Amino acid sequence: MYLTYGFHIFSKNLAANIILIVQLTISIILMNITLGLYNEAYSKLDVLYGFDSDTVYQSFAEQYRLTFNEDFEAYEEALSLSENVKLEPIMNGGAEFDGCYLSFCAYGSHTSHSMRLPITSGVWYDAAEKADGCINTVVLGSSKYHIGEIYTITVYNYMTGQSKDFKFKITGLIDEKTGVVLGYQSSNFMSVKTMFEVFDREESGTDALFLFNYEDEGISDYLSCGVFLFAYANNGSISDEDMSKLKNFGYTFTIDEIIDNTKNDLQSEIHSVFPLAVSLTFIGIVGILCLIILNTLKCRKTFAVYYICGMRWKDCIKIIIGQILCIFIGSLFLTVIAGVFMFVTNAFAETHLLIQWNNLFLTLGLFAMVFVVSLITAKCMLSNTSPVTDLKKE
Repeated sequence: MYLTYGFHIFSKNLAANIILIVQLTISIILMNITLGLYNEAYSKLDVLYGFDSDTVYQSFAEQYRLTFNEDFEAYEEALSLSENVKLEPIMNGGAEFDGCYLSFCAYGSHTSHSMRLPITSGVWYDAAEKADGCINTVVLGSSKYHIGEIYTITVYNYMTGQSKDFKFKITGLIDEKTGVVLGYQSSNFMSVKTMFEVFDREESGTDALFLFNYEDEGISDYLSCGVFLFAYANNGSISDEDMSKLKNFGYTFTIDEIIDNTKNDLQSEIHSVFPLAVSLTFIGIVGILCLIILNTLKCRKTFAVYYICGMRWKDCIKIIIGQILCIFIGSLFLTVIAGVFMFVTNAFAETHLLIQWNNLFLTLGLFAMVFVVSLITAKCMLSNTSPVTDLKKE
């Protein structure tokens, strides 16, 4: 009943209420975009925090890529780094299994131990108990591979024409929207946005992505080196001389530099969105309060009649709550439509947004703040008033 009466008041100023609904919706979307940017960046930074800060991530310049793919040992010799540095390339490959194509992305032992991507279920392959003769694997992009199961897959070396069966034990599953260090994109300004890529099954033409340690079971002989690698110091840190040699061969960044670049990039993005979000939210709250005040003043005679007929002021406040809820329902409806549209168009991944539970808490908190302030305003206006006096004024 109170919601019906509230909708009646809502409909009397329909145009103004629709404007407020749109404004509140935009505020909610901008606030969630700001938080989504933060969530996305820090979900990747949490992965990088598992690495030593002076670990190097490098992408090779174009003129060195052919040599690197042909013979990694020759490339190491060309670099002539000190014995203190261990290089671990990101290796790629693929296979056909059960009528579907698979993509492989494999890391070395240091990288496998340092990296901990967020797992939907199960555990990261390096943290799982290893079965004899099996390669621990996490799978991204398909749910038909079950945790704990062992799959025998024939892997081909297309350079030599040789093939070999390998047993892959599934230790965990990763959501296909999770960013992965694939080693495909290069930049002279490396941040987590460039470093982590979303695996696209349609673009790659494969069913799933297998992540594992290429040092297991000799599978590295059936994989190819990409143009990215991680460099680790065996003792202490990588020297300036070794860093200089690495930088001569391509874009080279320490994990610390990538983290700093990401934070600076995030700060710039938030500064471009957050002030507008706060301003629109403040204007929206003020607009709702003004409309509540206006509607309360215009409806005091109606409230007075309700009061004489048996209602109390608290019942009139419930009617005002019904009006506020109409605004909230309209705004929530538009927000859901916008969210569904972004999900269908894959806008979350393309705009580097990560929606988590804290987005829901932020939205509910914003609604709660507007609700409490509006309710207090209406209650103050209706308190200490006389229904008879209000009717006489009319």
